[in-house]
Amino acid sequence: MTLSTMPYCDQPFEYRLQGAMGETSEKIFVKVAESCGCIVERSGADKSRFDRRGMNRDLRYQPDFLIQTPDKRFFQVEVKGGNSDIVKLKLASIEAARFWHDLTPLCFFFANTSTNGFSILSLPEAEQTVHKDGVTIVRYEEDGNRYYAIPNELLFWRSIDAPLLQLSQHTGQAAKGTLP
Repeated sequence: MTLSTMPYCDQPFEYRLQGAMGETSEKIFVKVAESCGCIVERSGADKSRFDRRGMNRDLRYQPDFLIQTPDKRFFQVEVKGGNSDIVKLKLASIEAARFWHDLTPLCFFFANTSTNGFSILSLPEAEQTVHKDGVTIVRYEEDGNRYYAIPNELLFWRSIDAPLLQLSQHTGQAAKGTLP
């Protein structure tokens, strides 16, 4: 098996960094958000053009998107992808999200490419989730960064192809599968 044919999660970090890291999950997010009538704008730095490892933490973890819901509310969205039985959420990502959330409400969009599903947590919901039983803190072997390993069963997952609830219903209802 070659690097290009091996599952994304098994590819070495440096190889993933050179490629389109996160693009699949971001495309899923855009599809879901636009299908709900949101206006979607990219806001984070283009990963393919920058080696962001030397950036200030808050800039490095700038949310990927700014959206406007059909009822004219704004949200920032940080997209996370994966295809395993856990969601990985870096501790530094949560810390930086607090900075961005103070400017405009922020949520995390998790895409699971192996199950074709997604889950959404507002920042306050994410902060509560990381303290639940079953969540552990692990270090990436590649760079030593710590992340919360959140078992998938702690999140509410929806099919990417399922009809979505109104986005305007969010504010504390991300666990029910709505976008902000």
